[in-house]
Amino acid sequence: MNHHADALTTHVLTRPEHAFVRSLQEIPMFRLINHALGNMNVRFKLSLGFGLVLLLTLIITLTGWHGLYTMIDRSESLSDIAQLNSLTKDLRAERITDRVEKTPESTALVTDKLNEMKAQLTALHRQSLEAETITLLNGQFETVSRLEKTFADVRANRQTRNQVRTRLEQTSEQALQAIALVESEVLKSVSQEQDSTERMEEFTNISQLRQQVQIARYQVQAYTFTTRDADEAAAIVAIDEALKEIGQIGQDEDSESLRGLGAATTALQGYRERLNEFKQIQTKAEADQELMRSLGDQLLDSVAALNRLQTAQRDSEAVNSSTTLSSVAGLALLVGLLAAWVMTRQITVPLQQTLLVAARIAQGDLSRDMSVTRRDEMGQLQGSMQTMTVSLRELVGGISEGVSQIASAAEQLSAVTKQTCIGVTSQKDETDQVATAMNEMAATVQEVARNAQEASQAAAQADQQARSGDEVVGRAISQIEQLAREVVNSTQSMSELKLESNKIVGVLDVIKSVSQQTNLL
Repeated sequence: MNHHADALTTHVLTRPEHAFVRSLQEIPMFRLINHALGNMNVRFKLSLGFGLVLLLTLIITLTGWHGLYTMIDRSESLSDIAQLNSLTKDLRAERITDRVEKTPESTALVTDKLNEMKAQLTALHRQSLEAETITLLNGQFETVSRLEKTFADVRANRQTRNQVRTRLEQTSEQALQAIALVESEVLKSVSQEQDSTERMEEFTNISQLRQQVQIARYQVQAYTFTTRDADEAAAIVAIDEALKEIGQIGQDEDSESLRGLGAATTALQGYRERLNEFKQIQTKAEADQELMRSLGDQLLDSVAALNRLQTAQRDSEAVNSSTTLSSVAGLALLVGLLAAWVMTRQITVPLQQTLLVAARIAQGDLSRDMSVTRRDEMGQLQGSMQTMTVSLRELVGGISEGVSQIASAAEQLSAVTKQTCIGVTSQKDETDQVATAMNEMAATVQEVARNAQEASQAAAQADQQARSGDEVVGRAISQIEQLAREVVNSTQSMSELKLESNKIVGVLDVIKSVSQQTNLL
């Protein structure tokens, strides 16, 4: 039975994929899956096949969604980085503006930009997962923190510088007041003393000193507003010239009125010290500004590096998403084709086997059996076909035995028919002879009757003479008439027998024909 089933399967698999199917059947997992599917009903197989197609479609869709959302997230990160880059440039512009204007409004704008940058970095840090990105963001956090600290130092230096500028103004005002007081004293002396050439010279020198201090004051003011080195040098030269002028006046003149120049000297010396202090503060402010510029450049470079990193990661993720989607689609196509092929074979192969069995049965070949190992609808159909084959085989076997018996009986019946036919023929001949004899007997009887009638007439004539023979003659006539009636009845019976014999011959012909047809079977 298994040999026939293997031969059947080989006939079905005589196709280009025969070698491939054989190689798959050597895989234990494939045999296990094939066996498990063979025991499932067709509805479950179709549901499993369509469910697998839907699952593969869902996997492809989810893979595409994941890649799309990844690209969207990366694009949002690049947008945030671009905004961070814009904030960094805005910070530089606001810092330069604040450096020039030095107003509370410009300072507030710089502070706002720093706060916006911190918020933007926090958002980027929260949505970033890559270690390299987090490292860059941490460095940017540190840079922004240093910018905040440096800008706080700049604001503190600015306040200190404003205070020093105020003290410079106060000190220069003190020096001018002291000189003006001396100048008024000298002018008073000039007005009291006539033809006082020395007093006029003192007055002229003090007036020049006041102008020199005024020049020094203007130079210092120019330096404190422009912070240029040339203005600083001019201011220092002007202060030194004023101090030198005071010293020269003190050496040349020795009057009571010139003693007030000591206060001016002290004020100018303090003025010079305040200028040095302002220079130190300005140097520190310049260093802080330079540090902020350097930190801004560093932040721009870091943002550019972060942008390049995110762009590279976006491109890499795009390639990975495309590769993953292509791989998943290819795998899904392969699995779908394999599943469709397996599902098709689960239905078509047993159906083809069943069709071959049905074709053999239709051709009258009931000698082969089918091995049924499946429990699905195809297996049930194959089992029914196998049961039908066995039943037909038994039925044909019984019919063959019956035909043999019928043939034997037909032969015997043919022999009996022949014998009956011979007997009937002989009986027909004998009946014909009997009929002929009866006809002759009837003629004889009729002749006897005539003779008897003649004898009766003769007897009637001889009645008188043979009264003693009247009774004998009457009985003879009665017997003769009875014999005539019997002969007529016998003639009718022979006719009926002839008809019945003809019917028997017809029946025997039918039996002979049936026997011949049975012999053909």
